[in-house]
Amino acid sequence: MVSIQRDKDDDLVMALKTWDSQALLLAMQHAWPVAVSAETARLLLLRGQILRLQSAEVLVHQGEVPRGIVIMLEGTAAVTGVNSSGREFILSIIGPGEGYGFVPCYTQTPDTTSVVARESMVALIVPIDVWSNISDERPDLKDAVIGVMCRRMRWMTDNLEFRSMAPAIAALAHRLYRYAEQMAPDEFARRSPDANIEVKLSQSALASMLSLSRQRTHQLLHKLENEGAVSLAYGRIVLRNLAVLRQVMDTSSTD
Repeated sequence: MVSIQRDKDDDLVMALKTWDSQALLLAMQHAWPVAVSAETARLLLLRGQILRLQSAEVLVHQGEVPRGIVIMLEGTAAVTGVNSSGREFILSIIGPGEGYGFVPCYTQTPDTTSVVARESMVALIVPIDVWSNISDERPDLKDAVIGVMCRRMRWMTDNLEFRSMAPAIAALAHRLYRYAEQMAPDEFARRSPDANIEVKLSQSALASMLSLSRQRTHQLLHKLENEGAVSLAYGRIVLRNLAVLRQVMDTSSTD
């Protein structure tokens, strides 16, 4: 279920006016390896619901079956979980164009994670029965979902390999490298040696994602800063050289 406090009606109307099929396709182009058609995008917008959330509002609750597929339109959200001891951790960050909820919605099983807004954000919610009907009408949507799931399976495998087999600094470099790919795809494609990609994650959040202590994560970030891969300031992590990040990943993972 969705737990939100909606903004004023005029805010929602403004979101509806802003998002047409071309805008949705533009947002999805980097997050979906297989593109959907303009007609499919139009149907998703027509039959779905656009919601605006404020920071810290919960879009999806762990333990409940989501009411539909989420496609992020603006802003970012954290995918979080709570372990058996009650400790909350961050699994990933999702941004514009990315989809969420495929597995629990298709299997009609409780979600194992929550989705929490990290800032003011807008999302398109497509009820699962509506999504299923559009998929039957538009086979390109099924192909697109398969593409997304295959990419995520590859990313999950990579993350597990780095966390379990590579040194901690390689795992951190890998996480930051994938963040750039996910959140700044145009700059990532250029592999810029003078990038300026701010990581909207705290050091504590990064530590949680890597199962490291905050102190250890802080030490490793300073090592990456000395390599020229990142720059650090109070409360800020900025990716500066993606080629160096890649080199740290490749070199450290084979040490």
